[in-house]
Amino acid sequence: MTTAEQTSAQIQEPETPEKSRWTAVSAVALGTFLLVTAEQLPIHLLTSMGSALSVSEGTAGLMVTVPSIVAALAAPLLAALAIWTARTNDALR
Repeated sequence: MTTAEQTSAQIQEPETPEKSRWTAVSAVALGTFLLVTAEQLPIHLLTSMGSALSVSEGTAGLMVTVPSIVAALAAPLLAALAIWTARTNDALR
């Protein structure tokens, strides 16, 4: 076995079981569905909620806007944290 063959054999990562991959995909899909649903669910109720709370429609609209902004800011940060955590766990092995 040549040095190049040994190096390529050492670089190969262990295979992840198929079930584990689909579990991760399903978890991400479910989380995305729940987040978007929770953000957008009150849209059709904004007018009635605004009048019940004695606030303008624009102020009631902040109930949808603020969580959406938080999600938009948190998504890349959580992705970076997940990558960092994965690298840290790999370095500890």
